[in-house]
Amino acid sequence: MFEKIYILSFLVVYFLVVFVIPSVRVKRKTGINPYVFKNTDSAHDFLGKVSAPITSLIFIVALVNLVHPAGLQYFAAFA
Repeated sequence: MFEKIYILSFLVVYFLVVFVIPSVRVKRKTGINPYVFKNTDSAHDFLGKVSAPITSLIFIVALVNLVHPAGLQYFAAFA
């Protein structure tokens, strides 16, 4: 059980350190939101739009692993 809580807490700390804290610092210093994507066909905009569902899926798999480990078989293609 400790390993499962560790995985979830590691994910939360990782995303805080990598995404949230730097973006809050940039927003405070410049007043510009660093995660603004336009509706163009560029790779930057595409990856920005795709990263949110992938990140959500990572958290969902970690939560399922914590609450109901037998349910991981349904995420076999993602885990």
